[in-house]
This record gives sequence, structure tokens and C-alpha cells, in this order.
Amino acid sequence: MMFGSRNRKETAECNRPLPLLSEMEYDTSMWFLDVAEERAKKAGVSFQIYLEWAIHVLLASMSSDCASRIFLPKTETGPFEPEDLFPFSAVPPDDRKIVSIARSYVIAPIWHNAMSYQAVEELTARQFTEADAGDEVMGEYISDLNLAVVTADPHEIYFSRFWGHGAALLNVHTLDSLEQVVSTDGENWYVKEADGSETYCQVLEPRMAVLYTLALRKAALGQRKPPVLENSLTVLSSK
Repeated sequence: MMFGSRNRKETAECNRPLPLLSEMEYDTSMWFLDVAEERAKKAGVSFQIYLEWAIHVLLASMSSDCASRIFLPKTETGPFEPEDLFPFSAVPPDDRKIVSIARSYVIAPIWHNAMSYQAVEELTARQFTEADAGDEVMGEYISDLNLAVVTADPHEIYFSRFWGHGAALLNVHTLDSLEQVVSTDGENWYVKEADGSETYCQVLEPRMAVLYTLALRKAALGQRKPPVLENSLTVLSSK
């Protein structure tokens, strides 16, 4: 039997495991997309397709983990802290508005069994609408990503999203404002302070660092349309 030679460089670039569908680790995710960009240029296709796909995968992955208790930080014993996901407090919000939960990607890690039971029972009895949003700020919203990060009443918001309705008053952030202050290398979040100095904190959720980097990369290409969420959850109707 004759064995043909194999281009080792091509093998290294094309046949490695797909990082975004496994651990979504920062360096290998960036490596995958760098190779994808080079191949897109050679093939004459849009690199934006890869970015859109990767952004959707990351948003869907973090959203789906909210009920599995594997979301980081661990949520077995206490509520979710948004600063462990992203340094939101470093940047004042651009706006504050009522956001439709049904049409957004939602990170609302649920951590308490009794609160989950109660939320299901209340939502079965009635549907929450925008009129029920109230004037309490429930979390943060990155408009360019259509991503709501819920910190108050996560159980109610999570199950409202599952039922396909509901709304919440959120602090609104844009990538333009965030980019002026926050950067990441996948290991740390770096914050540019008002006096010109820089502080940092550890990245605890690698997927968020990858997502933020890709969102900025997409914006640099002039593509700022937020991702559309369609048919990603089964809408249940109570009787």
C-alpha cells in the first residue's frame, strides 16, 4: 500500500477539533477565527458569516446554561453577580429602557429550587407583559448583542423567557461606550480609569470574553446589526 504525503500545515489548520463547540476557550477560539478569516479571503466568501455563527453559538450557549447550574460563577448556593461575567459597573449606561425578554438573548442563572417552583406557578396563572416591568432596574443590556443580563428576580425572568413573553427595565450599554473603557486578552478584563490608569480583574467566564472580542471585531467591519433571536425556544401556552 502506498501512502501519500500530507501537508502538515494544512492539517494543523483544518483538522483540529472545533473549539467553539467544546470548551470555547479564548485562545483556540481566536485561532479558529483567524484561520477562518484567511480562508474566507481565499475562497471569496464573507468572514461575517463566521462571526455571526460564532456570536450566535456563544449567546445560545450561555443562555442555555442558566438552568443547568454549570454557569460560571457557580450558582448552587447564591445569586448571580453580574461583575463576575463582565465589568458593567466600570461604564455608565447609555440609557435605561424596557426590553422585551421574549425577543432577547437572556442570561438569568436560576439558583433556588423554591423560587423556581414559585415562578412557574405565578407565570402559569398569568402572563407578564411590558406593563408589569415596573421601575426597578433588573439588570444590564448590551444592545449591539441583543443580550439581557438579569440580576434581579432571575427566576421570574428566566421562566418568562421560556414562556415567550415578559419585559424588564434594564441599563442599556452600547459597544461604542464599552470599547472606550473595557478590553480583554481572554485572561483578564482591563478597565481604563478616568485618571488614565488601568485596573484589571480576572475573566471568570471565557465565553463572555470571546463574545465581547468577536462583537468588537464585527463592529470594526461596520456590521452593527444586533443578532436576531428566532425560534430558539419553544413557547408554551398555559391553559
